[in-house]
Amino acid sequence: MYKLILVEDDYQIRAGLSTYFPWADIGYEMLGSFENGKLALDYISANPVDIILSDIRMPVMNGLELADELEKLKLKVTVVFLSAYEDFKYAQQAINLGVKNYIVKSTKFDDLVTVFRKIKKELDERREESSEPVQAHADHYKVRKMKAYIEENYKDVTLQSTASEMNMNQNYVSRLFKEKTGVNFIDYVTEVKMKKAAAYILQTDIKLYQISEMVGYSNAKNFSRAFKNYFGVSPQQYKNYQ
Repeated sequence: MYKLILVEDDYQIRAGLSTYFPWADIGYEMLGSFENGKLALDYISANPVDIILSDIRMPVMNGLELADELEKLKLKVTVVFLSAYEDFKYAQQAINLGVKNYIVKSTKFDDLVTVFRKIKKELDERREESSEPVQAHADHYKVRKMKAYIEENYKDVTLQSTASEMNMNQNYVSRLFKEKTGVNFIDYVTEVKMKKAAAYILQTDIKLYQISEMVGYSNAKNFSRAFKNYFGVSPQQYKNYQ
């Protein structure tokens, strides 16, 4: 839920909107109500707030002054003005302060619900956009960790063992790996095995059946078939060509 406060100097309007309007049903938590902008600003300075529903004309500090202070403090709070004055100059000032929503006090109940549902959708989209870089970084870290695990355990590695190591669901590991690398998990494991096998073939005199076992193939024929599928030549041909 998004955290909301109400700023309104008219007690009846303030009490009605803060108490009887179904904020929770449309995704908002009403934190409190204040009779002027100064009290609201003091509260916002010490508490996280996502959205403010504020009257424009109030004593001490009016709604426009409150929005201006929020702008100066670089506080990312969505402001919605509620006013009985259908006057363009107020709406124009509100727009200049980055306020997109201007509601007349005579607005019907259903219209008010519609406005705040629309605002919630915008806030949802903004929150999703701001969280994407963080999530992307976390996902890339997970994939790097998967690759490192595969490199270290290529002989016996499986999707199940990797998921267990990452403390994740197997389907999630498979999907995330493909999404971030463009390669299926099993194909990447095969690639690592084949490259390790090729290095052993070139750098040692180990028998092919031993290399087969070293990279996780208990059957030498299966190893040779997989090697040829990957490199286009058999292990023996590969060794002779180099």
